[in-house]
Amino acid sequence: MFGPPGCGKTMIARRIPSILPKLNYKEALDVTKIYSISDKLGSEGFITERPFRSPHHSASITSLVGGGSKLTPGEVTLSHNGVLFLDEILEFDKKTLDALRQPLEDRCIKISKYSGSVDYPANFMLVGAMNPCKCGYYGSNIRECICNDYERKRYLNKLTRPILDRIDLFINVKGVSYKELNAGKGEKSKHIRARVEMARKIQKERFKEESIFCNAEMNESLIKKYCKLNKSDNEFLEKVYYKYALSRRSYSRILKISRSIADLKNKKNIEKEDLIEALNYRKFLDTKII
Repeated sequence: MFGPPGCGKTMIARRIPSILPKLNYKEALDVTKIYSISDKLGSEGFITERPFRSPHHSASITSLVGGGSKLTPGEVTLSHNGVLFLDEILEFDKKTLDALRQPLEDRCIKISKYSGSVDYPANFMLVGAMNPCKCGYYGSNIRECICNDYERKRYLNKLTRPILDRIDLFINVKGVSYKELNAGKGEKSKHIRARVEMARKIQKERFKEESIFCNAEMNESLIKKYCKLNKSDNEFLEKVYYKYALSRRSYSRILKISRSIADLKNKKNIEKEDLIEALNYRKFLDTKII
């Protein structure tokens, strides 16, 4: 999520666990085991809520991915089956952010040290929040940006292409007007969660023979099997692919996002409007689709 300071990015991120499906027994058991070996279980005994981890931007690579002399789990494992929120993501060290590439791809993390090696689960939802420029007001309807193009590009340079390729959705969060602030209208989390659970139920049925349970876990062969397009939509996506020089990973993510959008609308097939919505979620700031 990107937008000016105070527009609600952090508040939105902290609400995400409330719209995710509730932990099933196996997921809850996995999370409880992780927190037990990390000595973070406390008096809870058994964890029933999805983890929400929000490390400070000064966090080291070891604290993020795990390791040390005792090979302890890092934040990517502590957020397993939950959310890892990086507020002010551009303030994190570039090398620290790049260390997320492997766990984001493999959904696990292998730590090898002189004292041994261990594999930890790391199936988390990465959520980042950032200002669109150094002053924070590029593209804002609240205040004029005072940064030039060079300053904006330098500021955004920490998000490398490999990291951007691994992010599914780019959301421009606009500032809230006084009228909107006092309207107090909004959909309740429980209603959004019901739609998400309905979509997950569709996916569970779809993948019952595939040893996966949701669209995000589809590999190339499963994408071809379950994200089929008609001739017209396929030609449309082909034009987009060449126009924006998409990577193979970006192309795959667009199809998986489209499939999830269709599921949320309880549609059997992906339609052009789903592709267009997915493409809009691949726009980072005002740059080209990535």
